[in-house]
Amino acid sequence: MRNFFALSIACVVLVSCPGASAFPSIVWSGIQDIDTGYLQMDLNQDSISDFLYTFALMTEFSVTSQGANRTGGPLSAGTVIDQSLSDYWQSGSQTMVQWIRLLDDNTVSFGPWAGVGNGYMGLEFEADGQTYYGWARITADYDDIYVVVHEWAYESIPGVGIAAGATGVIPEPATATLICIGGLGLALWKRRKVIL
Repeated sequence: MRNFFALSIACVVLVSCPGASAFPSIVWSGIQDIDTGYLQMDLNQDSISDFLYTFALMTEFSVTSQGANRTGGPLSAGTVIDQSLSDYWQSGSQTMVQWIRLLDDNTVSFGPWAGVGNGYMGLEFEADGQTYYGWARITADYDDIYVVVHEWAYESIPGVGIAAGATGVIPEPATATLICIGGLGLALWKRRKVIL
């Protein structure tokens, strides 16, 4: 019975705190959906640009890593971004995708993001002599030729990796409620099984 009440209290706290951070060390931008042709990304808000995203004249999407920072992509959701991706990282300026519109109005594309659509870009950046890891979720649309930087996040503990897409936020209240109902059901089932 004591376990049942403890679980009930935990569920009430979980449901009443939507948007609470499950991993407070992850710094998440929230949904931004930036479709401008020029974005200076300052991940840790230290007034120093970490990455520069450019989308030139509907023909080329490129990323320039500032200083010793590095990037690459695309990655799938859940891929752990850390030092183990040593062969993956690229520095300097890179063309992620280039589109060429043909005379018959068809489009061809080249580069690592060609034909990907929506994916995650791994980010490695330096601050105060420490290395941090993060991600940016990007859509590079093939048919309509546009680029949107949807959101980004980084792990604020130096040297610790982050999963692509991790925001550190507890699921929205509806999901949390379903989890709680399932947990309460299991607690009741276990209690009933013990009584029988």
